[in-house]
Amino acid sequence: MKRKETKFYLGTILVLVSYYSIFNLVAKLDSVNQLSDFGFYGIQILFIVIEGIAATALLVKSQRWKE
Repeated sequence: MKRKETKFYLGTILVLVSYYSIFNLVAKLDSVNQLSDFGFYGIQILFIVIEGIAATALLVKSQRWKE
């Protein structure tokens, strides 16, 4: 594999692991249990938006579609 492909695959794995941690690990924290429903879902939406921006930046930076 080329180095560029390896970086892309590692970045993709990182995005998937972070999505897993957002939905499964963050939801079980004690500090999250004290939030209202609006606060809980607001934090999850914020994490998803940040994750989407990071994934989009990774895709644009890798220029995968040009190959």
